[in-house]
Parts: sequence; C-alpha cells; structure tokens
Amino acid sequence: MNSIRRIHVFRRWLTPSYSSVIEISFQESASMETCQRVHPRKTACEKSLLNIQELLLYDQELLMLRSASENPLASTNLPFSRFVVLSILIGSYMAIGCAAQSEIPGFAEANEKVEVAAVETGLLSVINVKEGDFVQANALIGQLDNEIQLAQLEIAEHLCNSTGEINRVMSELKTKESILEHFTRLSKEGFAQKKEILRAKMEVDVARAILLTRQERSIENKKKYALTKIQLNRREVRTPISGQVALVHRKKGEFVSAASPIVVTVVQSNPIAANFQVPINDLHRYTVGKPVTVIVNAKKFGAVVKGVGVTATSGTIQVRVTVPNDKYEIKIGQKCQLDPTPQSQLAAHTN
Repeated sequence: MNSIRRIHVFRRWLTPSYSSVIEISFQESASMETCQRVHPRKTACEKSLLNIQELLLYDQELLMLRSASENPLASTNLPFSRFVVLSILIGSYMAIGCAAQSEIPGFAEANEKVEVAAVETGLLSVINVKEGDFVQANALIGQLDNEIQLAQLEIAEHLCNSTGEINRVMSELKTKESILEHFTRLSKEGFAQKKEILRAKMEVDVARAILLTRQERSIENKKKYALTKIQLNRREVRTPISGQVALVHRKKGEFVSAASPIVVTVVQSNPIAANFQVPINDLHRYTVGKPVTVIVNAKKFGAVVKGVGVTATSGTIQVRVTVPNDKYEIKIGQKCQLDPTPQSQLAAHTN
C-alpha cells in the first residue's frame, strides 16, 4: 500500500488586488514522488521579485526531496531547506503586499501660476508689492509712466464736456426758424416774396445740418475720452488671480520692453495642487471629483481629484488633486504622499 504524506507549507492572502496562494506539497510512494507548486495569480511585480531566486530554491528543494525518497537518512536537512525557502517566499510576498499599499509620492505645486506682464512699454514708475506679499485678484501691482496719457485724458474730458458750440448752433437755428415762420405769415398776407421764403428755408436747413455735425462731434469726443481712459488703464499692471507674489522681476525706474514684459510672478497656493504618478492598475480608484487623502509631514489632509491624465508613462498615469490650504501649512515644492486607502475604509477606521 502506497503511503502518502502531504505537507501544507504556506497559504496566505496578501491583499484583494495581490492575492496569492503558495503551496509546497509532495507525495511519497513506492514508485514515484511528485512535487507541486501552485500560483493561482501572479502579477508582473511578483514575477520580477520571485522569478529567479524562487525557482532556484525550488529546484534545490526538488532535488533534496527526491534524494530523501531514495535515501531516508539524508532527509535530516529537509526541514532547514524548507525553512529557507519559506523565509524567502514570505519575505518577498510581504514586501510586495506592503509596496501595493504604500503611499504614492508626489510634490505640492501651485494651483495656478501667472506671469503678470505689462501690456504697454515704458518706465516702471510704481511697484506696489514685494516677494511674499498676498494679493487679491485685480490688485494694482505696478504702473508705467503715464504723464502723456493723463494730459490726453484731460483734453478729451474737456472736449467731451464742452457744450458752448452746440448751444450757439441751436440758438442760430431757433432764430432762423423764427424768421422763416415770420416770412411764411407775411406771404399769406401778400407782403413777402416767394424767394425770401426759399432763402429762409435754406438757412434753416443749413443751421440744422451744422447742429447735427456738432452733435456728432460731441459723440466722437466722448468716444475719444473713453479710449484715452482705456489707454491710461493699460499703463497699469494688475494681477488676474488672487495669490502670493513669488518673484518680482522689475524694479522701480526700469524700462519694460515688449521683449521682456513680465513684472511679477503670482502663484495661488490656496487651494494648493499636487501631482502623483498612479499605477494604471489602481487608476479605477481615482475619478474627477472623488475625495482622497494627502499626507504631508505625517499629517493627513482631505483633497479632491481635479484631473486624470490620458497618456501613460512607464505604467503610470498622472493624477492631479487640490488640497484646501487656508492656513498655508503646505508649501509649494514640499514632498507629499497620496494615501491609496479608500475614503470609506478611512472613515470606518476613524469611527
């Protein structure tokens, strides 16, 4: 009767996504001996860790098992051999499991970054900020020399508000309309000639045309005034976003040219952003709008996924998140980690 002995060496589920079962078994019989190793699922990462070392140890194990079946006295070294194999296998798979659950490294960066530039050229006569200052959107950062524009604006405003010419033409029109009315009444009584009436009508038409010309000129002056104000405003340098002044490129009195128009750099760090390279196999965990956890200096911050890349690089895809940073605890360029644990598990653990 064949005696069969089966030894169950190791069985463990590492994680739901990296589950593996390792069994080393052997059967002894009078005629043959078999040794089986079962790997229901392997990832590329597991193969890379175990492929060489594990197979070599398995071959050694198989030879020793066969030697033991032929020579029972030589089987005293088998427990130690199996212990070595198990130690390496357990250590390798635990390393894989830990790597699968470890935080994904990344760096904090500005949510927005704007190089605030002047739209005109000229001397920078005013600079109102320094590095580190916080500014609100549309705040006046600096100003180019604007003496000419101020003078032009004053002239345009004077012409825009001038009404003397129009009043004079309107007065002349009223007088000539009164004369025409007088000649028309006399003509009915037979005391005015027809040519006098025609002349009076012509003078009224001319006066009306002059008044229309003056009114159109007044409208043109108003438009010139508005244009001059725009030109004056273009001498100002304003930030389009709220944030912090990261760098001041120009000093007061320096010339701002078309080739180098940047005056300051403003970055927005509340909220602050962070980019992480997430393995493609874990991408299903990160969708736009989904809450996640970011760790900075061992402190956890709630964050929201704002974008997921479309192009993979070395088996990973970039995921961008934003983190509220009201107290400015997180600095731009600071190292951070993305916690891969789902929010539901974190909430359950907290509760």
